[in-house]
Amino acid sequence: MRKVLCAILLLPLALPSLRAQESPEKLGEISFRRLLDLLDSIETKIRTRVSIEDVQARLARRKPSYRVIGGSKAAKESPAEGDEAGTPGETGESKDAATSGTKQGGKHRLLGDDEKTRFPESTALVVNGRAISKTEIQELAGYYAGYLGGDPEQYYEKAIAGLVPTAAVAAKYADKLQEMGERIEALMERLAKGEDFAELAKKESEGPSKERGGDLGFFGRDQMVPPFAKVAFTLAIGQVSQPVLSPFGLHLIKVEGRQKGATPAEDKVRARHILLLFPAPPEELRRIMQKAREGRIDLALYDKSWREHLPAAYR
Repeated sequence: MRKVLCAILLLPLALPSLRAQESPEKLGEISFRRLLDLLDSIETKIRTRVSIEDVQARLARRKPSYRVIGGSKAAKESPAEGDEAGTPGETGESKDAATSGTKQGGKHRLLGDDEKTRFPESTALVVNGRAISKTEIQELAGYYAGYLGGDPEQYYEKAIAGLVPTAAVAAKYADKLQEMGERIEALMERLAKGEDFAELAKKESEGPSKERGGDLGFFGRDQMVPPFAKVAFTLAIGQVSQPVLSPFGLHLIKVEGRQKGATPAEDKVRARHILLLFPAPPEELRRIMQKAREGRIDLALYDKSWREHLPAAYR
């Protein structure tokens, strides 16, 4: 049986050489004669003619599978109808990925029973060990629906795509987030006591807009990363946000003006921000974000109901 399976897997590799009548040496370690013998064996066992086209068609219809990693109830399940086969993404910095085993097939997996105990029930996805909650996805999807129209659930896929890069960077620098959070809470206290936002930005912000008092000018919805844009476009003029996590760090945002566009999608806002950067060069942050967008991460689902909402890069 093992030889039969090997033949099925190796035949597509040999096909170009067979058709072009190339020498067997070009097949490398694959034995030309052995492949033909195994094909004859398959035909004998099932008593019918097996064409190379039949084998290729069967391989094209094959669905990938993945294992449930962790816990005592490991099982295999097939991805939803229409999912593409793909190699697993890189595990990044996730301890869960490093200790739970290797994914099979697609670029996502289910959390095992033991892993679930480490995350709240409100969790939807886990990216390199960092949770994305159902509420985060629902709120970002609601923001999209607010200016694009339609039901928020139809934007779950777009929302997940917008949140994963931030989660990937935050997972990488999880050990720095507590300190950054304490620093930004202290800045909020200074603002609450009446300190001017622009002046505080000049003193404490770490972004390139620091010298301008954090002024970002007018910008559109697509000019900022989704977590930042969602907050900036929902704040009232003059209001200061709670800390906002983006792939660059932690922000405090203050909206100072609005411009109405021809459609809600074309609206603009003017805002200032105070940014505490993740301790990494910009090119490193961009690299992590790009890997996340391409699906080269350890992505785990809290339950399989979120599978249908995954962007193609994570299926």
